Amino acid sequence: MLKDLKESIEQAQRCNQHQYHVAAHIQPHGFLIGFDKESLHIDMVSENIASLLSQEPAEIFGRPLQIWVSGEALTTIQQFAKS
Repeated sequence: MLKDLKESIEQAQRCNQHQYHVAAHIQPHGFLIGFDKESLHIDMVSENIASLLSQEPAEIFGRPLQIWVSGEALTTIQQFAKS
């Protein structure tokens, strides 16, 4: 699982020229969470997150990413955020 996460992050970094962050729509089977790379606090969520996680965007916005991600996955995200 950790290898899959690392590969996903590396793929996302290679595709950074695509402007997904300004897309008008998120596919209904997924959601988008963005975070500040220094504080690791959530600073962007897609509106459809409520239908998938049963929490409104305002309840998630500004909270630490550690609430949703832990263990090796969090460590990997922290390492990539520093690079």
